Amino acid sequence: MRYLVVMDHTLGGTGLSWAVREHAFEEGEIEVDVIVPTAESETDSAQRRLESELQTLRSARIAANGSIVVDDPYKAICDAAGNCDYAGVIIATHSPTISRWMHLDLPRRVESKLQVPVEWIDAETDDPSEHTEIRIELPRAAMRTLEKSDQTPFW
Repeated sequence: MRYLVVMDHTLGGTGLSWAVREHAFEEGEIEVDVIVPTAESETDSAQRRLESELQTLRSARIAANGSIVVDDPYKAICDAAGNCDYAGVIIATHSPTISRWMHLDLPRRVESKLQVPVEWIDAETDDPSEHTEIRIELPRAAMRTLEKSDQTPFW
């Protein structure tokens, strides 16, 4: 099986590695093609991100190839899918609140166009100066209970 992995301004982080390894565990040997759609002015940093991700995947014994694509992400994905028959697409971006790709509804559009499963991974940034935080969304009922009791949750 072959998968297309698409990264924005992020490193894939553990979420991307875990998703790819899970496919390998469930399906046996897999191959991945990693593309990093980017603007012409950002190709150097994109190349560093790509090399780092390929090294991570290869260290997990995943056959991985990759390239920088100076293009719109939707077009880059469609072009890549036109050259190969992928079992699925894995898209790694910043969190949905700040990812331009998520605001453009990229995963749903790709899935609709290609008719293959599309997974989205919330990846971490490759900029060490940018703070990464974990946010847990609690249901409103839980928040009201906490506010009334003025206690911190045990989790």
